[in-house]
Amino acid sequence: MIPCPVASWKQQRPDALALPGMTYEAFDRLIGQLCFSLREISEQILAFVPEQSPIDVAFFFAAWRMKKAVYPISFRHPEQAIQERLQRTGAKLVKPSPSSSALEIDTIDENSLATLIETSSAAKIVCHRFKALLTSAQSCAEALNLKMGDTYCLNLPLFHISGIALMLRTFCTGATMVFPDQWKEATHISMVPTQLFRLIEKQESLPKLKCLLVGGAPLSANLYKQALNHGLPIYCSYGMTESASMAVLKPPGKRAVILPHIELKLSEEGEILLKGPSLFERYFWKESICDWFPTRDIGRFNAQNELEIVGRKDRQFISGGENIIPEEIEKLLLQYPDVIEARVEPEADLEFGMCPIAKIYCKNDLEEDPIHNYLSLHLPRFKIPKKILISINPFITKQTSLIKDINRLK
Repeated sequence: MIPCPVASWKQQRPDALALPGMTYEAFDRLIGQLCFSLREISEQILAFVPEQSPIDVAFFFAAWRMKKAVYPISFRHPEQAIQERLQRTGAKLVKPSPSSSALEIDTIDENSLATLIETSSAAKIVCHRFKALLTSAQSCAEALNLKMGDTYCLNLPLFHISGIALMLRTFCTGATMVFPDQWKEATHISMVPTQLFRLIEKQESLPKLKCLLVGGAPLSANLYKQALNHGLPIYCSYGMTESASMAVLKPPGKRAVILPHIELKLSEEGEILLKGPSLFERYFWKESICDWFPTRDIGRFNAQNELEIVGRKDRQFISGGENIIPEEIEKLLLQYPDVIEARVEPEADLEFGMCPIAKIYCKNDLEEDPIHNYLSLHLPRFKIPKKILISINPFITKQTSLIKDINRLK
């Protein structure tokens, strides 16, 4: 058993703000009241549909103090889909509601199962112990220079590893968490590239910002340079649900580094392998993982010994006997002026079996021929997309789905 981070800061700084208008002492009391309301529940896994509220944030810590695992479910799922998840996992669906009484529990079993989090594929549910989540949070907080007195904006969903991770980073350091309506008061904020683009376009002023963490999708070189030119403290990250968020971080103006809580190496085929105390325990219904975890991401180390993400093993395809890595083409498209997002996919072709096609989301309407000419300077002909679909509106990807979830919570 270890002290709950919130209880620890209640002892050290009871009058410091944990949430807007709520001190660490009051936040700890709210957690105790939720513990009391959970005392009669026998099920080990508690599912709920989290919103961005003090009660839903406190619910995570209450469940952990009661040795329960939390299964946060997206509000996008219809009722039938939620019921199917409950049946598959044996979880009990609850709506957090504090009691007028409180249980005086201030410790957490670090070896207990803490979370069940769905990846982009609902077939994979990642299981983490609390020790793994806390190890990642503490290491990442130090790398992001997050300290007491700082303010982290919860602008990411609590059913996503990124939202849970930033919540833990905040409370393990004695910092303050704010909600999206107070995002301009934040010293730390996490975004996906499209949000960063919109921020730059609006030329929003963020006077207190010390760290703008970008992840969730590749960041184009053009957008990165624009952000630095606007004086934004951009931190670029690589990670995944299975690693409890970040594994690699590139601070502004510095080289990318592998964070100390993670070991990373490349297989002979270039696949990124991870190992370390923040790694997940297992996928639900499956055996525990052992030794090195194969991420299915393909990487390489550049001349500065920095990790570069080349692509995904499961996105590769063959065109006329040649291997196509979509991310290689996407990276070049993202360097083209005014391109914000790029997606390359295979399309059936009678001659070559499969051919690459591209979809791009751009700031201004672009012409297809100049883009083809640009790609021909860098790629062999078989890698040049057969057609390029151009839109001035975002297209649906994992990233844009996350943005919709964020906007729904604001």
